[in-house]
Amino acid sequence: MSAERWDHLKELFEAVLELPAETRASFMQRVCQDDAQLGAELKALVANYEVLGNFMSDDEPSGPWFTLPKGTILCDRFRVIRPLGKGGMGEVYEAFDQELQEASALKILRPEFARDADSVCRLIREIQLARKVTHPNVCRVFDLNRDTLAGREFVFLTMELLVGETLSDRLRRDGPLDTTRALAIAEQIAAGIDAAHAVGIIHRDFKSANVVLVPSEGGATRAVVMDFGLARTSAASEQPHYR
Repeated sequence: MSAERWDHLKELFEAVLELPAETRASFMQRVCQDDAQLGAELKALVANYEVLGNFMSDDEPSGPWFTLPKGTILCDRFRVIRPLGKGGMGEVYEAFDQELQEASALKILRPEFARDADSVCRLIREIQLARKVTHPNVCRVFDLNRDTLAGREFVFLTMELLVGETLSDRLRRDGPLDTTRALAIAEQIAAGIDAAHAVGIIHRDFKSANVVLVPSEGGATRAVVMDFGLARTSAASEQPHYR
């Protein structure tokens, strides 16, 4: 999460707290109608505030929750290598799977959200939906895990480690892509989204920040769609099929 987005989330959070309880839901729906992820993060923050108290800080999200140091081992298996990113609800780490002897990524809920049933259900839902899609342009998601360290519960999913940068970061740094490169990336993104649609999954949070550009051999780039936290199945896919 960028500093600008975090500041915006904080402003909305503080505005919500100034409202009577009965008007908060309609306000959040109105101000976040064009940004489903922002709405989900704001709703989760408000819900947890009402249970836990104010855990927001004046900083970008880096200190309000427990950060795993290098070398931390989760589930007697995953050894933390380094942090990769953070958001309103959790952090992502590079880790080494000591059982399979390979690198992996861990998407870990903040301890506050690990105690929230809706947040955990959202993480489980992300795994259930993302695992249905097998395609090189969609990030592979593996499993749900839980562990307790220093008296705090950690709930996390394991997923494919993508070593690269997001499309939004690339555009922010270099500006618009040239036509040839833009078409190559767009074709891969479309292929990933099409693979999800083929199994009845609608991403619902598709944006440049959820596309990772992974360098590959020969100077090519693999575009990978990730973060199915807000995805849902289409109505047609939920209906039983009979022959």
